Amino acid sequence: MLVKYKKAPGQRMIKSLSLRQRSWLNAAGGACLFIIGQCLFAFSWFRLFEGYHKPTWIFMIILGLVLTLTGLLVMGKALVLSSQIKARKYYKKRQNALIRRASQNLQNSKLKIERSPKK
Repeated sequence: MLVKYKKAPGQRMIKSLSLRQRSWLNAAGGACLFIIGQCLFAFSWFRLFEGYHKPTWIFMIILGLVLTLTGLLVMGKALVLSSQIKARKYYKKRQNALIRRASQNLQNSKLKIERSPKK
């Protein structure tokens, strides 16, 4: 019997969200990670000058940098999602304009064909 790979409930929930909601969620999560990373980084620098154990201080510095950079990456993903939203709006507007233009051309051509010649 084959075992199907099932996604975690959180992955299914995020997959079902709209692009705008995912963009806002990524932006908020990235900002939180960035802030926490910056606070941890500053806190560890202060601990260095107070004479804390050096390996602990180095671990806290690295953890702060990792959280800061992860927050930046997640906020970058939010920017990508928001640019996808803008691109969809642009292409939708462009497509509607093309459809409108094509329908006007068809109506005009039908009018020209349906007119009877005047004698």
